[in-house]
Amino acid sequence: GSEEEAPEGLVLEERPGMGRVLVTTRPFSAGESLFSERPLAVIPDCTVEARRAQTGRLGPVMEALGDRSSGLQLDMDAVCEFFAAREPEELGFLERLESHGGREDFVAGRFADEVAHIAATAGVLRRPDQEASLARFLRVMSVNAHTVPRVRGAMLFFWLSMFSHSCAPNATYSTDQAGGGDGGEDRQQSAAAASVVAQPRALRRIEAGEVVSMGYLSLQMLVACRQARRELLRVQKGFLCACDRCRGEDRTRALPCPSPSCSGFCVPEADEDPDCGGDDSGRDGAAAAEGEAAAELCSWRCERCGERHAEASLPVEVEQRLLNL
Repeated sequence: GSEEEAPEGLVLEERPGMGRVLVTTRPFSAGESLFSERPLAVIPDCTVEARRAQTGRLGPVMEALGDRSSGLQLDMDAVCEFFAAREPEELGFLERLESHGGREDFVAGRFADEVAHIAATAGVLRRPDQEASLARFLRVMSVNAHTVPRVRGAMLFFWLSMFSHSCAPNATYSTDQAGGGDGGEDRQQSAAAASVVAQPRALRRIEAGEVVSMGYLSLQMLVACRQARRELLRVQKGFLCACDRCRGEDRTRALPCPSPSCSGFCVPEADEDPDCGGDDSGRDGAAAAEGEAAAELCSWRCERCGERHAEASLPVEVEQRLLNL
């Protein structure tokens, strides 16, 4: 469908603090398909593993990034080469997708700008004046792209990109071959021809009027603590998560109650302050000091004795050492 024609049972709305989101106009039962969507763009064989298998070496962009390329899923040379091989009209769909272009605090966006500059300097682009357009493309990729194993690369979708994030999502998606079948030896070629479709489904019953959400994080990160989830989303996606799970008690963290007569464990209470206990990286000195002060006031509640304690009275350094293992 087009941007003006939302899939049946859904409507696109602008929500304060959330941007554009898909909202249900009728109930969906658990397991029900929400819609089927073909990709706007397919970038096959652009994962780090696929690129390494094809070339056996690093390209100029990945080589220039050095150690900073170690955690990347996508090979930046492959992604930049995909952009360079396209005419501007082939990439017109980018205007429909979010890029956080005006966000100077978007860490992944700053990284995208740097990658675009390296690509332009290294001669990956056909023309040096394409650097700004490549930077926007890479920002769109960082916000919206889905890594799809069956193409060993990434895909961009319109309606799927309208799903909000939640650490307790009500929907998920899979990719399937259009027309059925597993594709056999022609899987990569047919995928590149956009024969792979996204099939989002409800994870639970979704009532009419609910925002459709999916998890932007891996399953490993979805079971991590609120601080870790929020920090990764801030860096990679450019927002502070305020889903129900992040605003509620953080039951992924449990520290011994400091009361001498209690053998229970404390968990962080519902987060009324998004900065409470957050990471101070990327802030100026004054903001960091405010964050530290907020952390001192963060309340933990013992699930045994019911007493509340400030974070400063708990052995949070033990938790940090465990996270660093």
